[in-house]
Amino acid sequence: MAGKTQLKKLTLIFFLIILNNKIIYAQSDNWGITISTNLMKPFLGLVNFDIEVKIAKHYALHIYIEKEFREKLNHPDFIAKFGTRYYFPSKEEFLSKIFLGMNIAIARSKNKNDGDGFLLGNEIGYKFMMWKRVSVAPMSLIHYTIGNGKLLWGFEAPFGISF
Repeated sequence: MAGKTQLKKLTLIFFLIILNNKIIYAQSDNWGITISTNLMKPFLGLVNFDIEVKIAKHYALHIYIEKEFREKLNHPDFIAKFGTRYYFPSKEEFLSKIFLGMNIAIARSKNKNDGDGFLLGNEIGYKFMMWKRVSVAPMSLIHYTIGNGKLLWGFEAPFGISF
């Protein structure tokens, strides 16, 4: 029950920041929202989505939710991540799409203890703009599980639509 309360608090904080920054950046190029999903995860038995909100020229906030719908995976049943991403400044358009992110996560498992609890994570990736509003962002990520000290790493490539 504590996990649901914490998730509600994180979601509320996230949406308050979005509302605040929508008002501040509504008339500038610094504002943008990207909604994305990793299209390979449903084949693994996972449903996921990520919302990224650009809050300044080189900074973005993101929230990521993932839910398992197959019981047989060696994976947490539910993951919620909240974090920031920094897009490195560059005069070259190509290089300005490299990002480094930090996040905190809550993972819950009914029957498994692998990665259950709070996690601290880092990610590094590149956001390819395939068309004007469609992107793919391959990234490498690593999470440290607080409590049992496990390192969990992975690779993802979510497809997104920007508004």
